[in-house]
Parts: sequence; structure tokens; C-alpha cells
Amino acid sequence: TIHNAGTVTITASQGGDGNYQPANSVSKTITTYQYNVSNLKATETAYKYVKLSWNAIDGAESYSIYEGNTHKGNTKGTETTFTITGLTYGSSYTYTIKTNDTKSYRQQSSGTETTITTPDYPSVQNITFPTVTQNSVTVNWNPVTNLLTNHTLVQYHVRLYKGTGTDKVQLKDEKTKETTYTFDGLVDASDYTVCVNIEYEYTLDGNKINVQPDEDYWSCNPITTATFIPNASQGG
Repeated sequence: TIHNAGTVTITASQGGDGNYQPANSVSKTITTYQYNVSNLKATETAYKYVKLSWNAIDGAESYSIYEGNTHKGNTKGTETTFTITGLTYGSSYTYTIKTNDTKSYRQQSSGTETTITTPDYPSVQNITFPTVTQNSVTVNWNPVTNLLTNHTLVQYHVRLYKGTGTDKVQLKDEKTKETTYTFDGLVDASDYTVCVNIEYEYTLDGNKINVQPDEDYWSCNPITTATFIPNASQGG
């Protein structure tokens, strides 16, 4: 196995008899290559992707990227960068690189690895109900301002459910760029649940990618509409 770059001289000798027969020898100098990738690192870690880079290796014809024991793909030729997509929020991943050399049919591990953790989902916080009537409810929430660089908020999705438990039924799914929304046409003294999530987008390798609300990260709060109280009968 070759680990370090440089030149090596190999000499083959056939010894003489020490008296009349001289020794014969042949020397050959060859170039060796380093196959251990160095300086493997994540240059950008986002919610759904990571960009990796490493130092180039003389003699390598391409590189194979592994996430744990899973082969994620090969580079185009001798490129020393690779982008892995499809990651999940708040998760850790470990990456290694293998060099490929078809001339000697050799594939060597990088000898180093890098571990990254994706950021947590940017959930909506602090859902409140400043106005609640018999047939309407106004919901407010804090603006989401902690998106990563290169990520932009598109709009909020606001859902209204009838009920408050696991068997609640979705009634409406609205969209707004504001941090407030009013639902009308409700029934007095009834239980509802309001959930809010975000839609965002980012640019990756020149392509704009839209991300719809993740179903696992809705922020919800229950609310009960006001009770209708009829006017007292007027005396005559």
C-alpha cells in the first residue's frame, strides 16, 4: 500500500562469487503517490445539505464519498468538492473519502473523517390569541428571523383544526407573509387548534429550491371560542 508521495529506486542484484565473477545489478526509479486524503472538512452545513472539500492527491483519478458505510457518490474526475443533499434537521453525519486509481486498481480510505451536525428546524415560536370572539379568533406569532445565510422565508402556513386532541380535523390551510391571521365563521364555545409553520427557499449550485412546511415541525396551540350569551328578556 502506498501512503506517501515521492520517488523510490528499486535495485535488483545478482551476486558474483567474490573472486572472478562480478555482481550484476539493475536499478529502476519509480514515482509513488500519496493516497490518504487530508484536510477533509465541511465548508457549508445547512438544514438539508452539506458541502465537503479536501486536498487533492497526485495520482488519484476520482474520489468516492461515504456517509458512514453508505456510498454517496463519486466526484467528476479529480474535483475535490462534493455536495450531499437529503439531510434531516438536527442530525449528525460522519464522512470519509476514498481515492480511486484505475491504473493500479487501488482504492484507499482517507485516513481522516469529518462529522457534522445539521441545524435544528427553525420552528415558529410564541403562538398567542390576542382576540377571541364567539365566531372568530386572531392568532399571532413571533417572526422567524434565524434562518441560515442563503435561506429566505417565503411565507407562513396557518392551519385551523376542529378539536384539540389527536383526532382533531383540519378545516383550513391558509398562507400569509404576516405574523398574524384571523379565522372567521367559527362556532361559539368550541375547541379549536391553530398550527403555524414556515415555507422557505435556498439556492444551491445555482438552483433555487423551495422547501414546504415539514409535517414533523408544526407549532400548535389550542383555543376555545367565546360562549354566546343571549340578551336578557326585556320587561314590559
